[in-house]
Amino acid sequence: MSGSAQIEISGTTELFTRVNELSVEMRGPIVRSGMNAIGRIISARAKQLVRKEGMQGYNKRSPQRLGKKRLVETIGHVVREYHARKFSGFVLVVGPQYPAGSHGHLVEHGHRVSQVGSGTLHRIKRPGKRQFSTPRSTIGKTGQGKHITNTRPFPFMEPAARDSEGKIAAAVESSLKRAIDKALGSG
Repeated sequence: MSGSAQIEISGTTELFTRVNELSVEMRGPIVRSGMNAIGRIISARAKQLVRKEGMQGYNKRSPQRLGKKRLVETIGHVVREYHARKFSGFVLVVGPQYPAGSHGHLVEHGHRVSQVGSGTLHRIKRPGKRQFSTPRSTIGKTGQGKHITNTRPFPFMEPAARDSEGKIAAAVESSLKRAIDKALGSG
């Protein structure tokens, strides 16, 4: 998704009140389990929506170029915990995982295609400066290529989050109930 998306869960106020009544040490694992439930749902839906072999817009060369993994294999989620002065809490990151899935944003939003220029490095004779300058390209500007065309966007993360909204509240509720019961020792 471009930037970040926020999903608001309503109808579970009683459950969140129970979480807030627990000690701070017990809240962390409970909130993490709820966020993991959300991550599993969204990443499963994104894996269904991403372009696969045989579909329009699938790049057959990308597994050879980008770490021998297809984009669908790189989609996952991670819950990160931050403790800082400005922000303290949990953040859920869902999408193609680095490094093999680092091209996922190009598929999601589309991108420009450029012809790479063939350039040579030129020595700089001045003392105290860099030894080499940027390559001079025969195509386009110095060190750049020439814009040829654009690729169409094939969104999969934003629709996955939007499609999963209905399932998320139920999954979070059941996950939090299990985690609270486990934390209190009654499960």
